[in-house]
Amino acid sequence: TLWSDIRNPKYIIEQLECFKNLEVQFWGNTQTYLVLKELGYERLYCGFADQREVENIIVASDYLLNISNDNIVQTPSKIFEYISYGKPIINVIKNENDKTMKLINRYGNGVNIMEGSKRMTELSAFLEKKIEQVPSARIMELFNEYTPQALSKKLYDIM
Repeated sequence: TLWSDIRNPKYIIEQLECFKNLEVQFWGNTQTYLVLKELGYERLYCGFADQREVENIIVASDYLLNISNDNIVQTPSKIFEYISYGKPIINVIKNENDKTMKLINRYGNGVNIMEGSKRMTELSAFLEKKIEQVPSARIMELFNEYTPQALSKKLYDIM
C-alpha cells in the first residue's frame, strides 16, 4: 500500500519514466490509487488483485519494486515476499540505516536507490544487466533464519 507520507512513489516513478522500454505498474487497494491520483500518475494503477492474481503478476514481472518505509525500525514484510520469488528487485530507501538495504545487498539480485539521489547510473546499469532469477535453494541458504521453521524454533526456545 502506498501512503503519501511514509511510502511515496513520486521519486522512483520520475526516475523510471526515463527508461522508455520499461512499463511501470502499481497494483493495490484504493489507498494506492488515491496516492497515484494525487501525484498525477493514476494511469499506472492497474487495480486490486487477490493473492492468486498477485502471484501471477509477480511471476510475469521482470522486476519488482519495493518502496521502503520512512520508519527504519520496521522491516516491510513485502521485501521477504519479493525475495522469495528470486526476481530482480529495485529497492527505494530514504535512509542509509534502512533494514531493507542490507537484505537487498545480501540477496545480490537487487539495487538500492536512495530517494532524492540524482545519480541514476546504478539503476541504469542494473536495468541493462541480463535478468536472472535466484534459485529458491540459494534464497533458503541466504535467508534461512527467516523461514517459518527457524522462527518457530526461536519461539520454542524462548518458551
